[in-house]
Amino acid sequence: MNDLRAVAFDAFGTLIRTRSGAADSFRVTLETLGYAVTEHVMGALQAAAEGLEHRDRSGTRDAYMAWAESTSQRLRRGDPLDGDVAQAVIPCLEELHQVPMAAFDDAQTAIDRVVGTGLRVAVCSNFGWDLRDALDSAELRVPADASVVSSAEAGARKPHPKIYLHVAEKLECSPSQVAFVGDSYRCDVEGPREVGMRSVWLARNAGHPASQPPDEAAAQNLHEALDLLGVAASGET
Repeated sequence: MNDLRAVAFDAFGTLIRTRSGAADSFRVTLETLGYAVTEHVMGALQAAAEGLEHRDRSGTRDAYMAWAESTSQRLRRGDPLDGDVAQAVIPCLEELHQVPMAAFDDAQTAIDRVVGTGLRVAVCSNFGWDLRDALDSAELRVPADASVVSSAEAGARKPHPKIYLHVAEKLECSPSQVAFVGDSYRCDVEGPREVGMRSVWLARNAGHPASQPPDEAAAQNLHEALDLLGVAASGET
């Protein structure tokens, strides 16, 4: 793997998590607006947004914010959660009602390990426009030259190919020179591989999803993921 030039990390569920004690802001927002929110409803909204391309909404931060605000107005009117409204709900909530974040215990040392080997770092996530601010608020030190790519800025949500290609372009690498690490098998393993990246699935919780092939290697933490990629540990050459 001596052609590896960069490691791209997913954000939520991989580097950062909901801060302890914080409310589920997405659910609370929808319930406050009068919607009956169940696990099935939230899953359906996540599925509706998955892989969505919205480049026409992402030309600038102001344009993306206007889309989120327009969706919020439709929710306040009580529009049904279907069609284009359903597709836009999760991006809207990510932009306007994001919960406070905290870093996982292994996140900083994993980033430092990648930097210490001379590899580039990227963070790529389905997230609102200000992903770097969220990483900063989680007290995660991401290098100033890291490529931080949110779906809001890229104009496409994982697992749409365009978001991974956007990451590679910002890294000035070919996709084959980038490795992706994340906790979603579809978005962080299969999606990157479809554009030519290598990838490792991060299984922080015990058990494997039904969609994961039984012979797929999985890591229980970020350092195991870096081991699988052949990224040297501190002090190794």
